[in-house]
Amino acid sequence: MLGAGGVAALGLLCLSAISRAESVERVSPLPPSVDAFYRPPPFFERSSPGTILRVRKVPRADRISAGVIADTYQFLLRSSDSQGMPTAIVTTVLVPPDAHTDKLLELQLAYDSAFVDCSPSYTIFQNESDIPEAAVVGRALQQGWNVAVTDYEGFPASFTNGLRAGYSMLDATRACLSSTHLTGIKKDAKVVLAGASGGAFASEWALELQKFYAPELNFAGALLTALTPNVSSVFNSIDGTNGAGLIGSSILGLSKEYANMSNWVSENLVASNANKLFQAAKSCLLETLTDLDNTDFTSFFDVPSWVEATVPKSVIENTGIMGLHGVPNAPIYSYKGTGDQLSVVSDTDALMAKFCDEGVDVEYYRALNVSHITSATHGYVAGWSWLSDRLNGVPVRGGCWVHNVTISK
Repeated sequence: MLGAGGVAALGLLCLSAISRAESVERVSPLPPSVDAFYRPPPFFERSSPGTILRVRKVPRADRISAGVIADTYQFLLRSSDSQGMPTAIVTTVLVPPDAHTDKLLELQLAYDSAFVDCSPSYTIFQNESDIPEAAVVGRALQQGWNVAVTDYEGFPASFTNGLRAGYSMLDATRACLSSTHLTGIKKDAKVVLAGASGGAFASEWALELQKFYAPELNFAGALLTALTPNVSSVFNSIDGTNGAGLIGSSILGLSKEYANMSNWVSENLVASNANKLFQAAKSCLLETLTDLDNTDFTSFFDVPSWVEATVPKSVIENTGIMGLHGVPNAPIYSYKGTGDQLSVVSDTDALMAKFCDEGVDVEYYRALNVSHITSATHGYVAGWSWLSDRLNGVPVRGGCWVHNVTISK
């Protein structure tokens, strides 16, 4: 065990790393799989969740900032995995000129991959990476908001692991609010969450877990667009389609933190499908979608209806279905296409109805006959004024409001 002297040494180590951060040269990130920055220091487990373990300045993330010159920091911070065990994650914080130090947007990118080198802390600096949320980041920075982008899947890239994603987001928020001496962000800054599709997945799980995991936090609001409340339901919708690659990434992602899932896959995977599946462990979203285009995963395992098998079903029920882990404290703006081909609208209807019954303030916009991709992008546009009001301290009108809307094609 680590004695009192060791704990003190750890504290000094963390403080030393932080105090030096402003004087070090900017460092161009390497792929996380080979970058020592991502490896936590000895005895980090004794620090509390949200503690900043290591800091560095990195080149300005011009590709994601829409031309706004923003100082860019990366924090390695203490978090928890889905089993509640200590782990470390990275968040990237962008601070615009003349930043409003009382405003922070926690924006979750939909990176949807089981390969750690696809983490945003690395890909936002790569010219070949497609960052659909870049316009959102740029708009926030132009308004003077600080923006944090977190590797919420963690270092193993545990895709579709809701518990891991939620803990990561909560601890990243803790770290940002403790970084005043670095970023200028006030410890009592208003914080909003936002994300589309996979990014909304992480944001929603943070809302559910906040009361018991980070009760000291108080989110001003959350914009959730193209939400995917039920991972099993998503599998049923996309198996055999051009979105089937997400299933492969999810199987691998969940296997990284659930030993029973990893063992089940090893025991039941049809040998001839192994190479096809495991190539998703080394590719980002677009490549995986191409490699596994129209794949029928019902034939990948030697058991029928593999999603209903005991082990996969229990893992997904534990960490892939929303609405079972807590009631959000923050008001929610949800935007969902009724024609979403990846996640059926009825899942989001049911989740929003549940939250309404539990007293959550909800503005729910159902975009009629709109697809997953369109609702993911248009939701940011539709909900931006609402999000701005939350950061500006404008009270929500309260209650539960459901709107059926149409958008021009």
